[in-house]
This record gives sequence, structure tokens and C-alpha cells, in this order.
Amino acid sequence: MPERLDRVTIAMSEKDVVISWAARDALIDQLPGEETGAAIREIFEGVGVSSPVQLTEDQKVELLRVIDVWAEQTDGGYEALSDGIVYLRDALIEDVHEAEQQRKGS
Repeated sequence: MPERLDRVTIAMSEKDVVISWAARDALIDQLPGEETGAAIREIFEGVGVSSPVQLTEDQKVELLRVIDVWAEQTDGGYEALSDGIVYLRDALIEDVHEAEQQRKGS
């Protein structure tokens, strides 16, 4: 029987991001119930030991939006979120920006 996971890896273009299981649970709680949020939730809930979470560009944009709204609604803003969530946000910003630049041909 596999051990309980204590970390989750999220695949990014340049470097994967690792967050704690508690940060993953808190992030799942913030996801909206609509289509994109539900799809992201399903991916995070189905995370396995052997491979990182894989998100589409649209899902990365939505996850970034969710984290930004979460920080806006939290006393203390980004500083009140776990380091893993803030690190994930920073990586998402870089990833989304890089994808936009590649689409523009730069």
C-alpha cells in the first residue's frame, strides 16, 4: 500500500513546483465549482506519487486568478498564504508570461 503523500508536484515549463499536501487541500477549497475550476480540482484530487500535476495553459491562468482572489479575500494578503502557494503563484506568472511571449513569436 503506498504511503500517504505529503507533497504535490506541479509541472511548469521551466521548473516543477512542489507544495505541501496541506497547501494542496487549501487550494482545492478555493477552486470554484464551474467547469475550469472543477477540472483543476479533479486533477489535484487525482494526483499520484509518480507524476506531477499537469495543467493546460488555460488551467494555469485560472489557477493564478484563483490564488489572486484568495489573497485579496484573506487578511494579510499574499503574506498570509503559505509559502508554497506564493511560490506556485510566482511560477504560474512566469509560465503564463512565457507562453504568451511564445505565441507572439518573441
